[in-house]
Amino acid sequence: TVRAVEEKLMALEGAEDGLATASGMAALMATCLAVLKTGDHVVCAANVFGATVQLFSTVLARFGVEVTYVRATDPAAWRSAATPRTRLLFCETPSNPLMEIVDLAEFARLGRELGAVTVVDNCFCTPVAQRPLEFGVDAVMHSATKYLDGQGRVVGGRHLPACAPRHL
Repeated sequence: TVRAVEEKLMALEGAEDGLATASGMAALMATCLAVLKTGDHVVCAANVFGATVQLFSTVLARFGVEVTYVRATDPAAWRSAATPRTRLLFCETPSNPLMEIVDLAEFARLGRELGAVTVVDNCFCTPVAQRPLEFGVDAVMHSATKYLDGQGRVVGGRHLPACAPRHL
């Protein structure tokens, strides 16, 4: 049944592969563990779920990963925050709770320039309203407690890379 859920979401998002996890935060942590190592840098939208901030600023910081938070809607801020050690760009779009929108094509373009993995939390739009992989984003994640379930009755997470893992 888990693989069936993965396959359905892969089809909806246009992904070649996928991984279901116990929660959205587990999906994000799995992504971080696959991509990051001590000394790496993350650029993250400032307006993200509080537990995401805690993961980046507290948990990953203990392992020597640095994070810089930027205004999600300002492409120049993303670019100026990047360093040669930037390995991950992360955003929610629309963000929770301010509903800020990230220019996904520019976000993906910057990731390619930097050689960084771009990850979008798509839990508010779901693939019904937005498909970030079509803009060149590397991976999409969901928290099943949001609109994917519709009523908050399900706990689960999904990590859906754009293709067979090249960075992940």
